[in-house]
Amino acid sequence: MWEFYEATESTAKCKLCKKVLKRSKGCTSNLLAHMQRDHRVEHQTMKDNEERRKAEVEQDQQVRSTSHVSNRLSNNLSLIL
Repeated sequence: MWEFYEATESTAKCKLCKKVLKRSKGCTSNLLAHMQRDHRVEHQTMKDNEERRKAEVEQDQQVRSTSHVSNRLSNNLSLIL
């Protein structure tokens, strides 16, 4: 999301429309609401990218888990043989 904003401690300026938005204690809900309301295409792209990143992380974790189990099985088999 930060690719769309220039942040200060208490505000964030939208790079798309130059609107300055308040940030309460570092919260981003106001910024997300602005994106959803005023920049729908960019908001949807941002959501799609986030879902894609989450799917890649989950896939990576599954591969690592499968690899770990496979290594343990190989080690156990070599002990038996």
